[in-house]
Amino acid sequence: MSQISVPLTPRDADGKALVTSNAFPNRFVVNMAGAADDLSPTPPASGVGEGTKFKLQKDSEGEATLEWFFSDVVYLSSGLANFKDAVFGDWASFEVYAPATPVTANGSNEGNCNLYDIGGGAHLITPAAGNGAYDVDLDDAAYPVPAPDGDGYWLNSYDDTGSGTVSAGTPGSSAFNLFDFAITLNRFAAYTHLLGTGLVRYGVENSMAKAVNPRWKFKTILHNEGGSHTVQMVWHLILARKRTV
Repeated sequence: MSQISVPLTPRDADGKALVTSNAFPNRFVVNMAGAADDLSPTPPASGVGEGTKFKLQKDSEGEATLEWFFSDVVYLSSGLANFKDAVFGDWASFEVYAPATPVTANGSNEGNCNLYDIGGGAHLITPAAGNGAYDVDLDDAAYPVPAPDGDGYWLNSYDDTGSGTVSAGTPGSSAFNLFDFAITLNRFAAYTHLLGTGLVRYGVENSMAKAVNPRWKFKTILHNEGGSHTVQMVWHLILARKRTV
């Protein structure tokens, strides 16, 4: 019996392939997030979307800040922010950063890391094979920073869900570093000026979504200029992730 080959690519009446752009990996699902994840959910709940709601207000001069994690890798595409009662000088910023990786003194030189002084009281954390002066919790409190030239000391891998793993790599030729101070990795929106009441759309058409490491932290800052009013802002992020519930 002969077999008929049927093309899987959608085509129009003239046989031309129908192609649509997709900023996200095919195995991921679009998610319009209005909240962070609960990182300590009660099973069987996943905690996805059950964390801090994306809203800020400030009724005095200065900044209000909201920080959060997602429990899995997400692909960030764009976002929407509504603001109310802003005056001239009010602004908002949105960024992602790697928190400081904490270490504790071992006391017996049996730790898994050492500190290398890079100046100004800051340190690069380097691996040690059980003979280090310090310990670092690689499971729950290690926040990797990419080494653009591949000259790092640590490895970091993650699947579609979960926070992934951090492990010692080949010194000077690995993809990531750990530091004992926070490092801003991307400021997606720097000083978005707000005035009155309105809507801000963040994003660029036909741009590829960017993967955000599940160990990196998001931060939104809302600034009140002068303090004679109350400014409010809520936002949604348009992203994709493996699980949405």
